[in-house]
Amino acid sequence: MLVQDIINSVNARLRQRGESKSFSNSAIIDYANEISLEISDALEFTRTVRTFTPNSDNRVYLPADAGRIEYVGRNGVEIYPMTPKEAALLSADLSTSLGGWYGYLFTNGYLQLGSQEPITIHYIAYLPKFESANQDINIREEYRMPFINGIAYLCFLELGQNDKAAAYKAEYKNELNDRRETIRGNAFKGRKYPSIPAVEL
Repeated sequence: MLVQDIINSVNARLRQRGESKSFSNSAIIDYANEISLEISDALEFTRTVRTFTPNSDNRVYLPADAGRIEYVGRNGVEIYPMTPKEAALLSADLSTSLGGWYGYLFTNGYLQLGSQEPITIHYIAYLPKFESANQDINIREEYRMPFINGIAYLCFLELGQNDKAAAYKAEYKNELNDRRETIRGNAFKGRKYPSIPAVEL
């Protein structure tokens, strides 16, 4: 999707033409990046699974696109975030403590683990950053209208046109809800909800 196409659509809604524009392309791009974080969290469509090997300090630094972490596991077993007290159940050294083996500390953008065994992280990735008008950004078409309505909402809010801002905010929220339902409907085709087989006792 071309960033310029989104800018053109936003300009049409703002009725910006020629030299009398209230918002430059760069201002609209800044708003697009603000909206992008909210869309990433709301739609949860950019789920990513990656395997990492801790460094010599038993740390895994999170990638730049990592948003919300949904799962951390080792050898197919989920491990959990812990407090420093929980991690030091047997000793103050995380690498030798019982807690360090079964959990991790989240510190300054990295996971402190108890071993160098590889771990798997499932997380919601942020959408690519908008940088220029002629950029061809790798975003699904379903995101187009949430971006346009969300940016228009922020622009009208800055202009002090509260009625139009409220209308576009409502459209933006409706688009997010509609897209979320579409995504979930595709994920669980023919089902009302995900199911797990019963366990026989």
